[in-house]
Amino acid sequence: MLTDSKLRNLKPQNKVADRDGLYVDVTPAITVSIRYNHSIYDHQETITFGHYGEGGITLAEARERLVEAKRMVADGKPPILLAPVRMSDLLHVTWDEIDFEASTQSRPAGRMKAGRAYVICMDRIVSFIVHPAKIYYF
Repeated sequence: MLTDSKLRNLKPQNKVADRDGLYVDVTPAITVSIRYNHSIYDHQETITFGHYGEGGITLAEARERLVEAKRMVADGKPPILLAPVRMSDLLHVTWDEIDFEASTQSRPAGRMKAGRAYVICMDRIVSFIVHPAKIYYF
């Protein structure tokens, strides 16, 4: 199991395991990325919770985010954490694709690179911002 002391003294290597599937990747420049691999909709994904260190995420914060991510995967929701959005995806979203109750957006197969429909989980903050826009402006 990782500790703050161990994280501060890591040397470049591929992966160092923590617990519950959480691990860190250490680059040759000693950048420590805290990550978690999961599988949803028969698709393997990696979440990077952030970089450890000054101005980054703490190990405790990463473990908290891991619990939330695992809960979402267990509920069948992809744990998207304020992920970058392609401009083309953003420009073509329609209101009927957004389910505010479930905080998800359905993307039709025709707009997906892989050619199959996909459901992404909207971050609660994004949902909180977008929902009033629909009510008041559309």
